[in-house]
Amino acid sequence: MLIAQGFDPYLGFLHGVVYGRPSLALNLVEEFRHPLVDRLTLNLFNNQGLTAEDFRPVEGEGIYLTPAALKTYLQYYERRMREPITLAEAAAPTSFRQILRDQVQRLTKTIKIQEPDQPFYSED
Repeated sequence: MLIAQGFDPYLGFLHGVVYGRPSLALNLVEEFRHPLVDRLTLNLFNNQGLTAEDFRPVEGEGIYLTPAALKTYLQYYERRMREPITLAEAAAPTSFRQILRDQVQRLTKTIKIQEPDQPFYSED
């Protein structure tokens, strides 16, 4: 979505520039960490969608999901991105995928016409 709007996803403003890291994409995702990523992940653990056995240590790098667990996580992620949600300020249901598109559009306006930034906020 960022590339489609003419942005270089590797040039961020919250996350510093590190070779190979899409810093601008990471900047954009920050406002979705709690309502989307953290909630999805906690829900998967609380409902045994993921367990400790779904992780494997990688020497010198950290702990990673197994390939099968990553596939499971991404399936739940895609479902969550498409599922209808109703925001307090919205007249009709939307989805996280549409909200993300809207945020890229807002970022475009913030940079191109200096419209004040409006980060995504959910009271849920």
